[in-house]
Amino acid sequence: MVDGFDPERARRARTTVWLALLASQVVYAGILVGGFAPLGGGASNPLLPVAFAALALGVAGGAHFFWRRASGAGRPLHAEPVDPGAAFVSYLLAWVLDESIGIYGFVLGVLGAPPSVWACFFAAAVALLLLHRPARD
Repeated sequence: MVDGFDPERARRARTTVWLALLASQVVYAGILVGGFAPLGGGASNPLLPVAFAALALGVAGGAHFFWRRASGAGRPLHAEPVDPGAAFVSYLLAWVLDESIGIYGFVLGVLGAPPSVWACFFAAAVALLLLHRPARD
């Protein structure tokens, strides 16, 4: 432990937050599959899934940017090590952006979009969360 920073505790905190956000995707999908959400008769606007998909692409790019910042991926060989506090904030931003893609799918499901539409958003969110897992350092 250096200057009050415990790397093992920080790793556990990152892993706990990441796992909670990953598990929430299962909860959101379970609400839709289990019929616990008041579903509409059909998506109110057929362009809404397309708009959400475009938004999700931009959000995924932002999430990957923050994850690379947190993990140190792409840094020059002789760059300074990643600041633990800044890395944690960047991880959180990446994961929240990943999570939001699943929420887009949840909203579409509540509005009555078919599972073939909203499931794609959940799959993308889970894939991004798995890709953006916390570093083991």
